[in-house]
Amino acid sequence: MRFLFIFLLSVPFVSANAQVKSDADYLREYQERISKEYINKIYIPADLADSHQQLDEVMERDAKIKFMTLTEIEATKKYHFILGRWVIKNWSLDEGSRLSKYMRDKGVFRSDDMAKYILLTYHRYLHGNPLGEEELLIQLAEKYAKEKAKRAAGQELLHSETRKRKQN
Repeated sequence: MRFLFIFLLSVPFVSANAQVKSDADYLREYQERISKEYINKIYIPADLADSHQQLDEVMERDAKIKFMTLTEIEATKKYHFILGRWVIKNWSLDEGSRLSKYMRDKGVFRSDDMAKYILLTYHRYLHGNPLGEEELLIQLAEKYAKEKAKRAAGQELLHSETRKRKQN
């Protein structure tokens, strides 16, 4: 019983210390990840065209048809938490991969924006429409600039409220 008690008390300290990485360690791991073709035995697309080809291979025919029947805005919104999350997780957009580096080099910095960009252009690709990458990149640059201006002006990006409780 004494051993169990000591063990349970020590677990949070061990796990907390094991998870701390220095900036140098993080940068070294990131540099390794962005050069890999495979991460965790999953192929990482090299660019946007490659990501479209990989989605063609991964998506089942029925799912692809449902995706195509929606407008591009509907498809992007509806599939963000399905296919978009899959893209973020499996293609390591948060932790860093050659695809995330490709997207960052284009000016897309957040993993959610990367997934949205990939889904939107994939929808256009499936319909044979122009991808319109330049317009999308301009829209994202404007979005990032507005957020940066708000931060510089000291405005809150998120809204917070304090709820008043009834006095008894």
